[in-house]
Amino acid sequence: MLENRFLLPGIIAFICGQSTVMKKIHALTALFLLHLAPAFTQSVWQKNLPMSIIVPPMSGLFVDGEDYFVQASDGFAQLDARGYVSGLVKIETSQGLRVASLVKKYDQTSGHPYFLITRRVFIAGTSYSLSEYRPGTGIVHERIIPDSLPSSSNTNLLLLELPDGAFLSIGQQSYRKLTYSQATGFSEEWVRPLNRAVISALWHSGKLIIGEANGSVTALDADGNLVWSVSHAFTLRGLALATDGGFIACGRSNNSKGIVLRMDAAGTQVWKKETNDLEYRAIAGTTDGGFAVSGQSENSRIVLTRLDEAGDLLWKKEYQAGIGVRVVEAPTGGFVLLARSTGVGVTNAWLIKTDQDGVTGQPEQAFDSNRRIQTSGIQAVFQPSPVLFSGDFSPVASTFNPLFSTLPDSVPTITAFAPWLCARNAANDLLLTAATYPYFTNKSDYRSGIMQGASHDFQRVWATTRAEINRLRLDFGTDKTLTESVPFDLLTWPGKGNPHLRYNLDFSPVETNPDLFPAPFVDFNNDGIYNVYDGDYPKMKGDAMAWWVLTDSTTHTTTNGKMLGVDLLVTAYAFDCPQNGTIDQSIFADYTIINRSQSDLHDTYLGFFVDPDLGCYDDDYIGTMPNTSAVYVYNADDLDAGCNVPGFGGNIPVETVLFLNKTLDHTIAFNNPSVGQHPAAMSDPQLPNEYYNYLTGKWRDGSPLTTGGTGYNPGSTDSTSYIFPDNPADFQGWTMCNANLVYADRRIIPSHGPFNFTAGDTFLIQIAFTIHPDIPHPCPNIATTVQPATSRLLHWQNAGILDADPNLGQVINLPPGQSVALDAGVPGSATYLWSTGATSPNISVGAPGQYTVTITSEAGCRLVENVLVQLGSGLKVPGETTVWTVNPNPARGFVMVECPDCLGGNVMIQSVLHNLQGATVHKGNHAGPVFRLEIPNLSPGVYWLELWQGEQFLGIKKVVFLGR
Repeated sequence: MLENRFLLPGIIAFICGQSTVMKKIHALTALFLLHLAPAFTQSVWQKNLPMSIIVPPMSGLFVDGEDYFVQASDGFAQLDARGYVSGLVKIETSQGLRVASLVKKYDQTSGHPYFLITRRVFIAGTSYSLSEYRPGTGIVHERIIPDSLPSSSNTNLLLLELPDGAFLSIGQQSYRKLTYSQATGFSEEWVRPLNRAVISALWHSGKLIIGEANGSVTALDADGNLVWSVSHAFTLRGLALATDGGFIACGRSNNSKGIVLRMDAAGTQVWKKETNDLEYRAIAGTTDGGFAVSGQSENSRIVLTRLDEAGDLLWKKEYQAGIGVRVVEAPTGGFVLLARSTGVGVTNAWLIKTDQDGVTGQPEQAFDSNRRIQTSGIQAVFQPSPVLFSGDFSPVASTFNPLFSTLPDSVPTITAFAPWLCARNAANDLLLTAATYPYFTNKSDYRSGIMQGASHDFQRVWATTRAEINRLRLDFGTDKTLTESVPFDLLTWPGKGNPHLRYNLDFSPVETNPDLFPAPFVDFNNDGIYNVYDGDYPKMKGDAMAWWVLTDSTTHTTTNGKMLGVDLLVTAYAFDCPQNGTIDQSIFADYTIINRSQSDLHDTYLGFFVDPDLGCYDDDYIGTMPNTSAVYVYNADDLDAGCNVPGFGGNIPVETVLFLNKTLDHTIAFNNPSVGQHPAAMSDPQLPNEYYNYLTGKWRDGSPLTTGGTGYNPGSTDSTSYIFPDNPADFQGWTMCNANLVYADRRIIPSHGPFNFTAGDTFLIQIAFTIHPDIPHPCPNIATTVQPATSRLLHWQNAGILDADPNLGQVINLPPGQSVALDAGVPGSATYLWSTGATSPNISVGAPGQYTVTITSEAGCRLVENVLVQLGSGLKVPGETTVWTVNPNPARGFVMVECPDCLGGNVMIQSVLHNLQGATVHKGNHAGPVFRLEIPNLSPGVYWLELWQGEQFLGIKKVVFLGR
C-alpha cells in the first residue's frame, strides 16, 4: 500500500502503475486531497490580548494542539487557530507576586487541565513561589523556594518539564528537580547550585542548556556537572534548539544592533549575523532548517525576520510600534508572534498570526467574554449582561469607545437598554426583575445562565456570521467531514448535548447538564444533539449574530423584588445591507423569555429601561410614535457638541427603539436624579411597586401619566398611555420641543402588557434599534423623515422579508444522469439573477459545478448565495457510504475508532496516520470494527487518519491530539 498518500506527486505516480480499479480509488483520494486545500489556507490575524506583558522575560508562548497558549505576568490566555480567545485566567497578584513561567498539564483520570506556575516579584527578591493553579479553585500546593533573584529584567525564572514527567525549577542560586502530584503537591528529588543569571534554558539530550544575559551558553549534565561553557560577546535574550541538534541564540550587540548567533552541539559559534534592528528577543527553528527571529526594528516597531539555515535574510516584516518577545512556527504554516506595545500609561499584549511570508491581518481587539458584531454600516459590542450597550462614558476616561455606533461616526446613541419584567402569581404576589447599570452599581436581578445551570458556565457571549456558517456547511457538505479548523464559538455553541462545550473560559469544567444547553441550532443529522462535526450549526439570524442567556433565579439586588423564575435567551443581530440605510444602520435583538417556574402568571408587563444618549447626553429630547410602536431620541437644538464625549456636530441623527412583533402599550420617562432638580415622583425607582408603576405607565408614586408639560400633573384627569406622542415639528402637539422643560437627563420606559404568562410558556419580543442619519434639527419632522422608515421595518418584519433566507444548502449531490432543482425563493417581491443567466427563483441543473444566485429582496438588500453541485458516484468516497467515527476528538494519547460499515470476516482494517506535512507517523492493523488506536508519544497537533480494508479506501478524518 501507499506509504504517503498525502503527498500528491506520490499519489499520481502510484496511480500510473496500478490497475484500473485502483486508479479510480486513488484518483478519488487525490481529488479529496485537493478538497483539503482549505485546511491549509492561512488564517492571519493580529489580536490585542485582554492582558498585559509587563516584563518580556516573564512571558511564554507555545502550541497546544490547534491552539496557541500565551503566558504573561498577570495570567495566561489561549487562542484558537482563528484568533478567538478560548481560555483566559487572571492570576491574583497577592503580595506582588507575578507569573514568571508556566507548564500546562492534564489530569490523567479526568482529563481536566491544570497549570504549574512559578511566581516572583518584579524587583530583586529572596525567594519565589511554586504552585498549581487549579481552574475553579485557584492557587493550591504553594511552595516557597529560597533564592537570591535580581530584577526580573535581568534574569528569568523557568519551569521545564522533563521527558520522564518530572520538572526542573531554575532560579539563579540553584535549580532543582521535582515531581508533582495533584494530591500531595511538589516533591523535591534534588537541588543543585547554579549562581547564573539565566535568561533562557532548555533540556536537550539529557543536558540542561542555559543561556545567560552576558552571552554565556552552558551545558550541565543530569547531576549538575559542567559539560561545556562558551562565552559569546553579546547580550543574549533568546535561545532555541536548531534542527540538527545545535543551538541558535539572539539578542543585541554593545552598539544596539540585532544579533543572531548559530552554534554547534558544543556551543561553538558557526556563524553570527548582525542587523540594523535594535534588538531580538525571541528565536525559533523552522521545519526547513531555517530560523524565525523577532524583536524591535530600527524603527522601534515589532519585527519578524526570516533567515535560512546559513543566516541569510529571506524576508523581514514590521508591524505596529513595540517589541516581539516570543515566536513559534504555526502547525499549519506561518508564524505566531507574541509582542508588547507601550502607550501612555498602558502596556498592551499582542498575538500576531502571519502567513509563511510574514503577512498578517489588521489589528483588532481580542474579546474574551464579549463579542462584536459589525456590518458595513454599524457595529455593536455585547456583554453577557442584561444591559445592552453599557460602556464607560465617564468624562474623565482617557479613551472613548461606544458599544453601539454607526460607522464611521463612532459616536454613542444609547447608553443602556435592559429588560424589566413584572407579573403576579395566583396569590397576587408582585414578582419583579429589572436591571439598570450592573457594571457601575454592582446590582442586578439577573445572572448569567439558565435556572437549572451554573452561572459561570454561561458567562460569555457566543457570536458567528452567515459567511462563517456557510464556510462550515461547504466544508462538511462535500464529504461529510470537516477539514478546516472550527471557530471556537461554533465548536462550543451551547446547543443541546454539545460534547465540545466541556470547559469555561477560565478552564473550569462545565457543570450544567448538556441536555439543558438552550441555544438554537440546525440539527443536520436529526439526532437531537448539537455537534459541529456532525454537520450541525447555529440557527442564524441576520448576517452577524451574537447570543447569550440570562435568568432571574438569583438574589434581586436592583429591585429587592420576588423572583419570577424566568430564563431570557438573547439574540442580537444585524444585516449587511448597504443598499438600504434603514436596515444597514439597525441592530436587532430578540428576547425569548421562558417561564421556568411552576406558576401561571397574570398581569404580566414587559418593558425596557432605555437611557438614550445621542452623542452629547445633556441635550437629548425623547418622544413616542404610538402608531409604529416606537420610542425615539433627538437633539434639543441643531448642534450636538460638548459633554466631554464625541458628538454629531450639525449632522444629527434620530434613533428609534421599535417593538417589531408586539404592541407598544405604555411609555413613560423619568429623570436621572443627579442631573437637575425634579419631583421625587419622576426619579429613579427604589421599591418593587415603584418599578411596577413605571412598567404600567404610571409615575413612581402611582399617579397617572397625563397630557401636557412633563406629564406629571397631579389633579389632572387627562390621562394618557404615551409620553410626548406628537410630532416635534407640530408646535400644537405635546412634545419636548414645546413643553419648556427644565434641564434633565431622561430615561424612557416603553412596555407591553398586560398579558398572561403560563408555566412553561415562551414569550418572544423583537426589538430594532435604528439610527436615522442627518435628520434636520431642531424639532425634526418625525412624521415625514423617521416614521415612514419605521413603518417599512414593521412591514418587512411582518412579511418575513427581514429574515429572508433561501437556505439553498452549500452542497447538493447530483445523481448520475439526472438533474436537481435549486430553489432560492424568499418572501416578498424579490428579484433573482443566477450565474446561468436565469431570473426565476428556482432553476434545474444537470451538470456539476458552482452555481451562484444574486437575490435582491423587496427591501433592496442584496444577498449572494453559492451552491456546489457535485456529481454523485457509486464508488466509496470519504464519509459518503462508509460510516466510521473517531472519539474523543480532540484526544489525548488515544482514540477509539468504530466502523460499523466495515466488512466482516478476516479482512483486517488498516489505520494510517499522517501529520500536516504528509509524513506517515503511525500504521496499524486491527481485527475488529471497534479498536483503540493508542499513540503515547505523539506530539500535540493536527493529524489525518485514513482507514483501509483490503484495497478499499474507507475515508479520512481530521484528528487533533493534545498530547498526554
